Amino acid sequence: MGLISNTWQALRARIGYTGAPDFWSGPSSGLPVIGEEGALTVATAYACIRAISSTIAMIPKGIYEVTDNGRVLAEDHPAHRLISVAPNPYQTAYEFWERMIQASVTYGRQAAVIERDRFSGLPIALHHNPTNKIRLLTVDGTPIVEIDGTPYNYED
Repeated sequence: MGLISNTWQALRARIGYTGAPDFWSGPSSGLPVIGEEGALTVATAYACIRAISSTIAMIPKGIYEVTDNGRVLAEDHPAHRLISVAPNPYQTAYEFWERMIQASVTYGRQAAVIERDRFSGLPIALHHNPTNKIRLLTVDGTPIVEIDGTPYNYED
């Protein structure tokens, strides 16, 4: 047997690995169950979440329209600047998307509230919310996102 096989067998014997699917988080493992917040205190988990979120945040974003000439960047679309440059006065697009992806990877959900102009109804800002204030609901078959007690339709 090779060095890796011997090391793996010794490790399995030491920690009592059974090969069961619930080994890491099951009640019989003897190990504490680590939740979302606890995972962020583990350096490896945090590094992985950061690598995923920062990589996705770097990808250029924009709104495109399909024309006879193919797909064209719609720079005049009201939401284009929010998605690609500055979603709100206090964050760059990179910071906004990094935070959105971090929450999505860590908690499995994230939602942004679209702030609209009072008169025109056009979007003027995007704001992410603390994930613990987001609930996903269905009302009469319609998916609803409730953020801090305020319901939002997916179409909003």
